[in-house]
Amino acid sequence: MTVPVENLERMSGKIIKVVMSDPRLARFGLETLNKDLTIPREAIASMVRLMTDLGLVDRAAAARTPAELFYDNSFVDEMKKTGFLRELWK
Repeated sequence: MTVPVENLERMSGKIIKVVMSDPRLARFGLETLNKDLTIPREAIASMVRLMTDLGLVDRAAAARTPAELFYDNSFVDEMKKTGFLRELWK
């Protein structure tokens, strides 16, 4: 998947506006996301454990499903290739 840099800039601007509009979202983002914007496997595994503890997800099904099936970092990987993230964190 190739995403034009101008699309990345527009989308990231919208995401930042939404996140910054709610301090809870901003704090969650800072605590959960890696600086390179990838979603850590452990964050997903922790979320799945919490959901099973709350009875929102079947425990057996969650145990059979690898955490990697719940997230996809390929979009972030694409942003890395374009150099967008390098510019963002300057």
